[in-house]
Amino acid sequence: MLRKTFFLFIGLIWLSGTGAVLDPLAQETSTPTPPPPPIGLTLTSSPTSNPPSNGDGNKKPTKTPTPRPSGYLPPKPTGTPTITPTSTETPTPTPTLPPTLIRLVVFMDDNRNGAFDTGEGIDGLLGMARWGDWLTYGTTENGVLFLTIPSNIPAGAQIAVETPYLHWSTQVKAPEQSGTAEAVLRLELPEFPVFLP
Repeated sequence: MLRKTFFLFIGLIWLSGTGAVLDPLAQETSTPTPPPPPIGLTLTSSPTSNPPSNGDGNKKPTKTPTPRPSGYLPPKPTGTPTITPTSTETPTPTPTLPPTLIRLVVFMDDNRNGAFDTGEGIDGLLGMARWGDWLTYGTTENGVLFLTIPSNIPAGAQIAVETPYLHWSTQVKAPEQSGTAEAVLRLELPEFPVFLP
């Protein structure tokens, strides 16, 4: 009996070396299956595949791939974006007409030649123009004053031009659009007697 027990014990040891131990208490266990991946994730390889063996019967551990969301695209390399020039149209400028003017000239004819020469203009003299209810004014600079005529005054209308401090006035015709009418006041040097009586 002892002999039978001994052989039985040796047989069990031999079987345990091959991994085929017959244990009456051992229960059949199934290989656990991993839980399904979350919705929207797909696995790139099956985690239940048998890992490779290293030749001595022991199995090597393998890395489990990281699950990626479905539709995952790797990021594109960043580089300098290509700029495509776009043509922009240059807006056509709206032509603006020069204003319609009255040019008032006031000068002292020092050399008595009847012409407005350099240095003869009178500065700071008030000049004005009027037509109906319209009135404009300004002061001369180097003997010249430009007065702007509004567009509602028709061409050919008689416009009064005045220098109130000198009690002088004249009439000029309103010019065509963008034209200039001129009013000239020539002042002469007074003549003094050579000898006082």
